[in-house]
Amino acid sequence: MKVGHIPFPRGPIGAPPNGGGSIAGQVKDNVNHPSHYTAGKIECIDAIEVVTEGLSGFEAYTTGNILKYLWRWKRKNGIEDLKKAQWYLNRLIETVGDKSEPAAK
Repeated sequence: MKVGHIPFPRGPIGAPPNGGGSIAGQVKDNVNHPSHYTAGKIECIDAIEVVTEGLSGFEAYTTGNILKYLWRWKRKNGIEDLKKAQWYLNRLIETVGDKSEPAAK
């Protein structure tokens, strides 16, 4: 195992690894599976991976951050996260500008 690597096998969201658990029956893992990214049926990181497929560089980075802040806003920093998403969206719009073609339908 690598130094600093914390193993946490993927499984159903909220399922404790290897049958372990806390009093509530779940293990908090704020490094690998923070609660503000694991609500719902998929994790935010998996959604970002799908959404940024085919993008590269700054477009992928800003798109991922937009999704991240929209995903967690209600569970973490509220309006601050919405403003961060808006900031990244504005940067993406400025960067792409008129250079991009309309999205395929």
